[in-house]
Amino acid sequence: VKTAARRKLFHELGIRPESYTQDELIYLTRIHYKAMSDCGHWGEHEIDYVFVLQRDLEMMPEKNEVESVKHVSQEELKAMFELDERDMGEKDREVKLTPWFKHIMREFGFKWWDVVLEETRKRGGSKEVDVDQLAAALAPIADPNKIYRFVKDDGSL
Repeated sequence: VKTAARRKLFHELGIRPESYTQDELIYLTRIHYKAMSDCGHWGEHEIDYVFVLQRDLEMMPEKNEVESVKHVSQEELKAMFELDERDMGEKDREVKLTPWFKHIMREFGFKWWDVVLEETRKRGGSKEVDVDQLAAALAPIADPNKIYRFVKDDGSL
């Protein structure tokens, strides 16, 4: 699974596999979701594996996969969620985020992010990561044996 994750990170974000080790990927859980695109011409119905990787990395996103990337704080991301929801349905909205991303972040992501921030704070802000220590800190809120289902009977989130 980690090999596939590395392949996807390169394919979608242009993150070169040699810029980090497979052992640095910390597996958290699986997510099952189904979502239609904004235009309604295509959709996704997937079970995705969720990992944490804490490291400075160079990204070169594949334009056919990722429209844009931006480094943000938790507060900035929450504000982006509000903008996206305010402008929902508008063709030229300022922020475009996938429904499954917002749902995962609200359900789990901010909790995971808090743990990563706390572990970074404990290291005095150092970006040097003890992967085992970070994995142990995330373990109480990770559920590697479960598939969280974000699909209702009607196929919506």
